[in-house]
Amino acid sequence: MRGVAHWPALRIEVADNPTPAMNEYVLQRPEGAVCLDHDLRVARLPGTTYTPLPDLVHPVFAAVGTLAAWARGEVVLHAGAFVGESGAWVVLGNRERGKSTLLAEQHLRGLAIVADDICVIRETVVCAGPRSLDLRPDAAARLEIGLENPVRQGQRYRVNLPIIEGEVPLAGFVELEWSSEVKFVPLPPAERLRRLLTVNGRNPRVAPSALLELAALPYFVLYRSPTEESGKRALSLLANAFPDVALQGG
Repeated sequence: MRGVAHWPALRIEVADNPTPAMNEYVLQRPEGAVCLDHDLRVARLPGTTYTPLPDLVHPVFAAVGTLAAWARGEVVLHAGAFVGESGAWVVLGNRERGKSTLLAEQHLRGLAIVADDICVIRETVVCAGPRSLDLRPDAAARLEIGLENPVRQGQRYRVNLPIIEGEVPLAGFVELEWSSEVKFVPLPPAERLRRLLTVNGRNPRVAPSALLELAALPYFVLYRSPTEESGKRALSLLANAFPDVALQGG
């Protein structure tokens, strides 16, 4: 990523089975414990003995950034983000709501993708995540991308993304919901705050004022069904809402 010289530096240590210490932040993953010292200087990760390098890079390395951002009191959301004319639009939704698929569709339109799966928001910017999109097999087959790059024991197919700026101004939020009707609905401020409180996981390190500021930004809910035809209509709605192709860099 470009423009991230001010980001904090971490030393990465790898061990087959890191044992969490009393003074460490810990994130349990299927591969093992991801441990981060209290000074946010050293991260210890489960080793490569049983973890392929692509899987170690993402999602294990990405988990370190998630843990460090959480410890620093930054907003960490289970979400992705793409770049529109006015900045980064964070894509929210519960599991299996099609977040990564929608981001892949935006990528195919030429829009820059800021992050997939985890979004870190620092004040008024979205921090770029790993330069990849990991799709479920059905989505990869339908979109015909990533099929040559299986990861996570074949459970996902990886689409490599271009390098972008490390921080992109935050424009607003798009939440995905399933419905028989395709529509794009703005949310009132009170409902925005309620939903942001829910997806933030009630991290006690996040200042309440930070979430209030985020709730002042535009927030839409995109309703559609899992069918291919509904997906096309939903993508058309988004294309009208976010028409400009962002420069992805190189």
